[in-house]
Amino acid sequence: MKKGLLIFSLIVLMFFVCKQNSSPIFSVNAYRFIQTGFLSDDYFSSITTYATQLLDENPGTHAFITQLKKNFSVLDKIEVAYRPCGTYIMMHAYKPLCCINQDQILVLHSQLLPKTYFSDHILDRLTRVAVSENCLSKIVPLIPSLLSELPLDFKQTYDLELCNEHCLYMRNKQEKNFSIIAVATQKKLAPLLAQCVLVKKKLTERKDFNEKTNWVADIRFADYIIAYKA
Repeated sequence: MKKGLLIFSLIVLMFFVCKQNSSPIFSVNAYRFIQTGFLSDDYFSSITTYATQLLDENPGTHAFITQLKKNFSVLDKIEVAYRPCGTYIMMHAYKPLCCINQDQILVLHSQLLPKTYFSDHILDRLTRVAVSENCLSKIVPLIPSLLSELPLDFKQTYDLELCNEHCLYMRNKQEKNFSIIAVATQKKLAPLLAQCVLVKKKLTERKDFNEKTNWVADIRFADYIIAYKA
């Protein structure tokens, strides 16, 4: 009994030593690459091609993960699971937050990545934000907190345009002659947008709101909203 227990303990110890330190303990043919679903098929294929070439060099687990993340900045975390049927490599990409200027994707930590990295079904769900190129680096870090202030159905109703940190335009998609101006760091945006709907309703009731007149609701002030013809 003691001898059997000792052998089992040695096997478990060897498993973890191999996993943590040296080279992979299964053949390259037994590797299975999995992703979280954020990445496009083409880009994920390019990652797995590189990963397979890297595995031919028999790196240790830590070196493999470090090198892969160094070459593909979209990868947030890589998990390697050793199983009797093979080795599973799970690749977690950074979660996309929004689309910037049609061709870039903003992910966590204010990192901008090419749109082609991500799958179409993920891109279709993202809010699209137009940002002035001359102040892109200054505004991008403000966008995650801005998005957290917006209501969930925002992208169905408004287009978002950031001219600078002091001027954020929200243009109604259905009624393009009605816009809202805020600042990039605006708080309590959801209730303020609800108030703007009421402002537009009152303008309509007074017959001041029509397709020939452009109206702007400015919500950058502390205690009131200013609506004016543009």
